[in-house]
Amino acid sequence: DSNATRTTDAFLETECVENVATTEIIKATEESNGHRVCLPLSVFDPQDYHPLLITVSGKMLTDP
Repeated sequence: DSNATRTTDAFLETECVENVATTEIIKATEESNGHRVCLPLSVFDPQDYHPLLITVSGKMLTDP
């Protein structure tokens, strides 16, 4: 068991446009301890509203 927690803040930086049909994720980064790391876009599915699976120390975890 781990006491580690993971939080996610997602921001969509765009002007408010009416009748938008699609949104494309073109870049993703994660900041941890003052360091920014680029994340692969393959982990994001804008149609999937469920928490993404993450692996910590070889164990599969999800956000509650």
